[in-house]
Amino acid sequence: VQTAVSRVVKIATELRLSSNIIHGGGAFTDTGLVPPKAELETTYTIVLKVANSTNDLSAVEVNTSLPIYVKWLNQVSPEGENIKYNPTGGGVVWSVGDVKAGVTKEVSFQVSFTPSINQVGKTPDLMNEISAGGYDGFSGQNIRAIFGDINSDISLQGDTTYQGRGGPVAR
Repeated sequence: VQTAVSRVVKIATELRLSSNIIHGGGAFTDTGLVPPKAELETTYTIVLKVANSTNDLSAVEVNTSLPIYVKWLNQVSPEGENIKYNPTGGGVVWSVGDVKAGVTKEVSFQVSFTPSINQVGKTPDLMNEISAGGYDGFSGQNIRAIFGDINSDISLQGDTTYQGRGGPVAR
């Protein structure tokens, strides 16, 4: 007696997301003081990157929102990237589209922040929690991930010019 068993195992891809807040050397010319000073406007560039590990993804979308104290400046790079801002609630949706295996895609947008007196001594976030998702055609799964621990505050951790010296808010 002889028995044969075969099994097909399909591994889902890993969708990775990274974010940086920068004030120097980005796609836009940012203005204002670093660290920011209460009641004076400072602009920042937010950079979002998605990377895909092993399988092609389709319908990739990244969602975040801006806190009420952050202003969207309607500057996006590269131009023509499908990113939308909803002033009601501050939602930001980047419709990335297809992301092939091994590919990284990036978008930048500019925001402004005018800290209030009650933010002195604090390092406020310029973005809320970020989530991303897409469809992995190989494994037949919707891939969804939430990224809570991501560079999103005025400390400028990912900025090569300021290297984490972006906050807290000064008086």
